[in-house]
Amino acid sequence: MIYPASLASSILFRVPFTKARPIDGVQDNKIPLLIMHGAEDDFILPENSARVKNETSGYAELHYFPGAGHAASAITDPDRYRKILEDFLHKIDFM
Repeated sequence: MIYPASLASSILFRVPFTKARPIDGVQDNKIPLLIMHGAEDDFILPENSARVKNETSGYAELHYFPGAGHAASAITDPDRYRKILEDFLHKIDFM
């Protein structure tokens, strides 16, 4: 799936996944940002999420999930994941 998605990203946004750097797009961000990251992620290191949180101009929260690898936070602890998401949405008055 990564190759078709990267191709689509290249066509639509002119940036392939291999060149995408979220940190490059957050300096002027004013939209509330919720980051949930697996603490055991060895594909995208957890400290990258901390850097993104620190660079954003808007409100941001960062939550680590012990025992979770890449993209596995919701699977590792679904109740905590849901609670964090609900609390965040209430904080930003989304719901």
